[in-house]
Amino acid sequence: HSYVRYMLGATLDIFNYAEILDFDPNDIFSEDYMNTLEGYLTFLANLSTSDGQSFRQGDDSGDGNVLKTYRSIIDALGNDNLLWTYSGKKEGTAPDFLGYAYDIGQKAVMRTGFDDKDMSIYINADGSVGSHSHNDDLALNLYAYGKMLLSDRRQQNYNYNSNNGALFYSTRGHNTIEINSTSMIGKSATSDKVIKDPDGNEITIYYAGTGKYKSGTLHPENREFNSLYHFIQAETLGYTGVPVFDENFKAVREVLMVAPSYVIVTDIITPDGSDDDADENTYAQYWHMIPNANVTIDEVNSLVKTNFASGANLTIAPVIGELPIIASKHTAWYNSGSIVSDYVRLEKKTDATAVYNTVLYPTPGGKDVEIETSSILLEGMSESDASAFSFEAMEDGTDIKTKVWYYNLEDLNKKRNVIFGDYQTDGEVALVEVTSHMAQDRTSLLRSLYWLKLQVGPTASRPGPMLLKQAIISLIWE
Repeated sequence: HSYVRYMLGATLDIFNYAEILDFDPNDIFSEDYMNTLEGYLTFLANLSTSDGQSFRQGDDSGDGNVLKTYRSIIDALGNDNLLWTYSGKKEGTAPDFLGYAYDIGQKAVMRTGFDDKDMSIYINADGSVGSHSHNDDLALNLYAYGKMLLSDRRQQNYNYNSNNGALFYSTRGHNTIEINSTSMIGKSATSDKVIKDPDGNEITIYYAGTGKYKSGTLHPENREFNSLYHFIQAETLGYTGVPVFDENFKAVREVLMVAPSYVIVTDIITPDGSDDDADENTYAQYWHMIPNANVTIDEVNSLVKTNFASGANLTIAPVIGELPIIASKHTAWYNSGSIVSDYVRLEKKTDATAVYNTVLYPTPGGKDVEIETSSILLEGMSESDASAFSFEAMEDGTDIKTKVWYYNLEDLNKKRNVIFGDYQTDGEVALVEVTSHMAQDRTSLLRSLYWLKLQVGPTASRPGPMLLKQAIISLIWE
C-alpha cells in the first residue's frame, strides 16, 4: 500500500495541472504507464471496505476514501469502477464482484455487499516482505455498519527500537496468532530485539534479513466468494525457522463470512513434532479495537463485547473446546503515544495442536446480541481432525433466534459421514442456519450452505424441524 501511494503521488501533480495547462496526460504517458497507474488505483479500490474506506493496514494509516486524492488520474483513465469508489457510489458503476484476492501479494478482501451496513474483511499472508510491512500474517480487519470494528494499531513512528514503535509492527499488535510471546519472522525489524508491551510483558522479534522472509499463501484451491458467503484459507510460514524455537509451527486461519450477519474464524496451530522433548506452548489469539471501545469480557464464557457510546458494536464469541481459554483485556497505544485503545488476548496452552473457533457478530448502533456457543464432540475425531460447534444468537428487540451448526474437516484422511449436532454430512465443510420466531414457536427459515460436493441432512433421530415456511439455499462448490 505504501509503495503504491508513493508511485501515484509521484505523478499526481502532473494530472492535477493538466486542465490548467491544457494538455491530455494520455498524450504524455505511454499506454503501459497509464495501465500501471490504473492497476495501482484498482489495487487500492479492490482492497477497500464496502463503502471504499481504507482498512488502515500496516503503514497505510490514512483514513477515509482510498481514492480521495486521485480524481484527476481517474478522469484521465475513464474507469467507471474507480469513479464509483472515489465518489462514494454517486457516480460510475459498481464492481461486479464482492471478494478479491491478490495471490502474488497474498492479500484479500471479502464483502457482503456495497451498502454502508455491509460487512467487509481484510486478510493477508504476505510474509512481511517489504520494509513498510508488519509481522502480521493471518491478520484480519473487520468493518461493518460504517465502523472499523477490528483494526491494526496503526503506525506510530519508525523508531523500531522503542517499545511503542516496535509494538505497532509486531505480531502482538495485530488481529492474528502469536506463539510463545514471539513475533513471526519478518523484514519489518532492523535487528533482533526484545521489547515490552504496555503491560510490561516481553515480545521477542527477529529480523529475517533481505531474502530470508517467507511469504505465506491464501490457498486459491480452498476459496469461494459469492453473494451468500465467502470462504478463504490463509497459511503463514512466519513461525518456521524462528531461532528461539526448537521446532517449526504450521499456522492456518480459515474464515467463513456468512451474509449478512456473522463471521466464523478457525485457527489451527500445529507444531511439526521435530522436538522430541517439546514443552508446553503458549498460543494467543489477539483482537484489537479502535479507541473508545470500552471492552468487557464475560468471565464465565470469555465472551467479548465492545461498548461504543454510538454506532456499531462487535461481539466476539470463542468456542470453548478441548482446551480452556484464558481471556484478558489490555490497553495499548493506537496511532500515537497519546491515544490508546483496548485489545483482547485469548490464550491457550498445550504441547500439541491448538484450535480456535471464534464467532464475530457485528451489530448496528443501539442493538446488542446475546450469543451462546457450544462445542460438538465428533465420534472418533479430535478437535485437530475437525471443528464442530453450534451457536445461538438473539438480537435485542426481536423475537428471532438464529441457531447455527458448523462443521469443518481439517484432516482429509478422515473424511466420512459424520453427525454434527442435529445434522450429518459426508463433506469437508458444512453450515446449517435455522431462524426461529420464538413468540410463535415456529421455524421460518432453514438455510444450508454447503460445498465440496457434500450432502447435509437431518439425523435419523430428528427427521427435521416442522416448517411453516421454508427456504433452502443450497450451494455446491465443484
